[in-house]
Amino acid sequence: MGVTFHESVRFNGDDMASNSGTWQSFITNLKQQRLKGQIPVVTRRYAISTTIFFALLFLGISQLITAANKEVILYRLKYDNVSSGFIDFNVTSFIPAPVYFYYELQNTFRMHRSLSQAYCKEQLIVGENAACDKFKHRRYSCEHPKEDSSGVPLLSHFCTEQQKYYAPVGAAASIMFTDYFSLTLNNTPIAWTEDGVIDDKLREAFFQPRDKNLCDAVEFRNTVKPIGWKHHVCEMGGYRNISLIKWLESTTNKNFKKLYRILDTKKHNGLKEGVYRLQVDNITLV
Repeated sequence: MGVTFHESVRFNGDDMASNSGTWQSFITNLKQQRLKGQIPVVTRRYAISTTIFFALLFLGISQLITAANKEVILYRLKYDNVSSGFIDFNVTSFIPAPVYFYYELQNTFRMHRSLSQAYCKEQLIVGENAACDKFKHRRYSCEHPKEDSSGVPLLSHFCTEQQKYYAPVGAAASIMFTDYFSLTLNNTPIAWTEDGVIDDKLREAFFQPRDKNLCDAVEFRNTVKPIGWKHHVCEMGGYRNISLIKWLESTTNKNFKKLYRILDTKKHNGLKEGVYRLQVDNITLV
């Protein structure tokens, strides 16, 4: 007896074989990046219209940037040969607020890889000084560091109980920009503010003792200021000092500038015309 099948009848094995072949074909095309996709047909009209659109778009953006730059009033003063003194400069037109004060350094090694992370996070964030006594801070951890006899360089200690830790520890802090400026007009001080120089959340991330007098705090009691600093960090607001936090921000060029202060808009709506005197206290590191 014979059995006749209709041509529309399919067996389960046929479906599995077909699906398996389709899946393998998909994987092969995927690996060889031959999957079918929509390829746009670039016509002459499409290409020309797209080019003109982006040309006009970027032309408009460039005009906005140029117009904004024309509104910027820049005064740049060099005091390389002024160790401690003043510089007089004339403001010929009114400078409306906001007014930003920057300092610029050239040919520095701040961006070197050995200085980019040359500070102790445990000390700045937690306030733990002993955690900074490590090999990478061996020269900038305490006064007159001397390696112990452990024989393991990365695990050696360099500070004894009699030696006082630097606050803050690290080579980056030891070369911190500590110059001081003050601005006057006709012997009237111009008020600057630190508000807005850095984000408040970033500042609050740094350690701050609960003592009203920071120099009496345990974390600062047996510490000394780094070489070249004029004041101890406890006299400058602790590790939340804005100049310190700003200095520790990494840079990618040996020539850079950082925001120093902002004109206090509560007392001044801008800088008036006149001859200003910039008092400079240049701290030279040796």
